[in-house]
Amino acid sequence: MMKEKTLFTEQKFLSILVIPFIISIVSTFPILLVALVANNPQVALIMLLVAFTLFASLLLFYKLHIKVDEQVLEISFGIGLIKKKFLLSDIDTSTFYDKKIPWYYGVGWRYDFKGNVLFSADLGTALTFRLKNSENQIMIVTKNREALKDAIIDSLHNHL
Repeated sequence: MMKEKTLFTEQKFLSILVIPFIISIVSTFPILLVALVANNPQVALIMLLVAFTLFASLLLFYKLHIKVDEQVLEISFGIGLIKKKFLLSDIDTSTFYDKKIPWYYGVGWRYDFKGNVLFSADLGTALTFRLKNSENQIMIVTKNREALKDAIIDSLHNHL
């Protein structure tokens, strides 16, 4: 089987998440050491669990990766366990537009009460579109909106 050609890729680190998580993980170690020296295994175990939970969360969400190949738009977080794929043939290219995303929408994978979906690693403007079988909007915050849009359109025109 042939490997799909990558037409677009972008990675954005969630610095708004990474920095506090690293500070929190590092700050658990002095407490862990004090608990071990004081021979308090319950506190030591709790600190290990806290550090492990924070580290696992960090691995799952430390970056947003957007990739377009010849048939699929894939959006994944962290090490790639959490991801969403859209078939390019399902994207309605006539609905592309740019939308400024307010700061209070935050970062991550968000649904609103209308069923719209936001994928964001930073504040900014999203490339917004709809799928052919849905009225819900898909919003992807990226610095390279035009390149993402062009990659999707070019792939669809090359596979007609």
